[in-house]
Amino acid sequence: MNLLDNSWRPKDGLEVEDIGDEVLIYLTGDDKTLYLNDTAALVWRLCDGTRTGTEIVKLLIEAYPDAEPEIQSQVLEALSDFMTRGIVESGP
Repeated sequence: MNLLDNSWRPKDGLEVEDIGDEVLIYLTGDDKTLYLNDTAALVWRLCDGTRTGTEIVKLLIEAYPDAEPEIQSQVLEALSDFMTRGIVESGP
């Protein structure tokens, strides 16, 4: 599966706290908290079910043109981590 081709949205039932540039996600059942740094939090906020990974990359490149060389790999890493942790799912 190419992570950039799919649209992504948070899984239902997550408790999320937005704290400035960062995000805390409380994983129900595991009694754990997932901390997203500013980069991962940006990707997370753009995962609303309406954007593909490619569209997220394009938006971030527009917002941070100086970081263009690293953005695609950072988005892929974040999406992969989100999937592994079970906090996003593909689709609208």
